Amino acid sequence: MNNLDETIIKLNNAKPIMTVIGAIAAIAAGVWLVQSYSAGSQALGGHRDIIYIFAFFSALFGVYGVLAVKKLLSRKPGLVLSQAGLFDNSGSVAGAGLIPWSDIEGFAAYKAQRHTLLIIKLSHPERYTEDGNILKRFIYKMNLRACGSPIIIPSNSLQIGFNELASLCTQHLQRYGKTAGK
Repeated sequence: MNNLDETIIKLNNAKPIMTVIGAIAAIAAGVWLVQSYSAGSQALGGHRDIIYIFAFFSALFGVYGVLAVKKLLSRKPGLVLSQAGLFDNSGSVAGAGLIPWSDIEGFAAYKAQRHTLLIIKLSHPERYTEDGNILKRFIYKMNLRACGSPIIIPSNSLQIGFNELASLCTQHLQRYGKTAGK
């Protein structure tokens, strides 16, 4: 994207690093439990179903850890605001890619635990819930149900505070959105 009026926001690597550490710990615990059970240990009173469930979640967390490593090794910025639109690469699974300003109606804040998320209000959200792989579509549909939009940008995944992120996005929308210049 070669654009004079372009704002590039880098990813915050703290969250993927913690995810990788957690994934390694979960995988190690899962391997240890499966090995101790197969060695005849009765540490869990012989409840093999618990061990299988834990092994499944360890593997699932391992997949998430692989995605976090991929995000850490990526050279792509987390978010780019340009004349063309908003390019979202902030999520480890569900980065939306380029969202043209003409698709964006506005922004809202959503508080989830200790984090504030930037909700991107879309004129046609269903276009985004039908795009991408099955995991991405699932996440977008869950986001739509929970927050009213499939596209959510967690400010803690970027090297910027929420207020500054919301301000920059609003400024670019006012400058390049569908009502700009009218």
